[in-house]
Amino acid sequence: MPPSLKKLQQVTRSVCYLPTQGSLNSPNSSFSDSPVHHLLQEIKQQNNTKAKFLEVIDDYPNIYITRFEGNRKKKYLYKIFRLGHYPQNVKQTQRSYHLIPNGYIVGVKIRGTDLIAETRYDVSDKIVYTITWGSKEKEKSVTSDKSASNAATLFLQVRINLIN
Repeated sequence: MPPSLKKLQQVTRSVCYLPTQGSLNSPNSSFSDSPVHHLLQEIKQQNNTKAKFLEVIDDYPNIYITRFEGNRKKKYLYKIFRLGHYPQNVKQTQRSYHLIPNGYIVGVKIRGTDLIAETRYDVSDKIVYTITWGSKEKEKSVTSDKSASNAATLFLQVRINLIN
């Protein structure tokens, strides 16, 4: 797997799965009570046990993440457009068992490309992962009902085909 594909899949997984606990359904809940905030606090606490160091600044709706790998520094800005909600029959991620909300929409810029990632449950309770990019006139998107990683793979395949 090319390194750029692997990286995009890692970023896309984190984009799609930031909410991990608690309820997003309460209209009175603030961001400091949200699952995203709790996950960010968890990431901050675990920094010392990981080989890669993450610096996380949560300034809802923006989340700034700096990843330090050796002497390299990578910065990511996630903008949460919508936290979504957990449906009655909520599904979990395949590897880490995070709950997947319905209608979670987040933006991130990867290598100069603005992406919007969304999770949505269809009428049969199957999760649809969508990645959208481009201008309004030339908007493109890929959709997967398999996983966020599969949506990232499809995005890269389209981007590579557009370049070649």
